[in-house]
Amino acid sequence: MNTYKNKIETLISTWNAISSVNEWEKWATLVRAQKFGTYGTISIFDVIDNTEVKFPTSWVKDSFLKEVKDALNNVKY
Repeated sequence: MNTYKNKIETLISTWNAISSVNEWEKWATLVRAQKFGTYGTISIFDVIDNTEVKFPTSWVKDSFLKEVKDALNNVKY
């Protein structure tokens, strides 16, 4: 079963494995493709806040959230 928590954890593990700009761009495309809620109206940030996603440190969480925001805003590196 692919729960919201599983989707977020997959994004986190993929993000942790990024080693190039090209990989980051593929990950950003994956982030933008994620839809939550029946009509895709629940933000990824709400899902992270309301699920028990575990981050090793608060720095990792903050970095991940910043990069998700960059991905959603089409920031290019």
